[in-house]
Amino acid sequence: MSKTANTYGLQSIERPPKLSELIETQLRDAISKNVFREEEALPSENELAKLFGVSRAVIRETLLMLDIKGILEIRKGKGAFVTKPSIDDVLDPFSRLVNYKCGNEGLNHILAVRQMIEPTVAALAATHRTDEDLAGLDENLRMMETFKNDKVKISHYDIHFHNTVSWASKNPLVPIVLEPIFHVLYKFHPPIFYDPQIADTTVEYHRRIFRAIEQRNGEAAFEAMAAHLKVAEEHNLRLYEKKIAIAS
Repeated sequence: MSKTANTYGLQSIERPPKLSELIETQLRDAISKNVFREEEALPSENELAKLFGVSRAVIRETLLMLDIKGILEIRKGKGAFVTKPSIDDVLDPFSRLVNYKCGNEGLNHILAVRQMIEPTVAALAATHRTDEDLAGLDENLRMMETFKNDKVKISHYDIHFHNTVSWASKNPLVPIVLEPIFHVLYKFHPPIFYDPQIADTTVEYHRRIFRAIEQRNGEAAFEAMAAHLKVAEEHNLRLYEKKIAIAS
């Protein structure tokens, strides 16, 4: 039986981090704190080498790793620049995770989460919305009515309506929480309008939500959103059963 450090009551020593790894951690921390902002150039390799007391080779290795990870962009002859993060960098992996974890029932689980969150968000929107928010909701509602016979377009404006409600809540974390969910819906939502009558029902519920927010009636906005998502759940369950019937 081979002996280990633990046999003698000792602990194995982990490999100490490389200099480039330590510098990478500091630079990432500085970027997250906006010491270096989006599209801003970092100091030159020579300047960074002097700041950290290391060789240019160590700095070059650090910058290359940050470039590979998409945090920096190395522009030949110009230097290393902080990249502007793409929302897809976050949302696409979330979509894949939902698909992996939930499979065909992903939309059902998403609706359950929305039922927990969005009625309260609608009530907040009724309290805090601006005239600009109201105009955005009105425009989305009008476009839903215009394109209610086009499954893809009505789905787009349906989701955009809900996204506008989230921004109208004036809590900056609400859109951050809901945006990944709406991103998944953009990919899987259109089939829900398999029946033209569903489009009419959906438009009517959005109209009720709009009126409640317009009147700054938080309770009515909460109830209208809850009722809308409950009906949406029923529509989705019918679609799910229909797909199973077709498959069998």
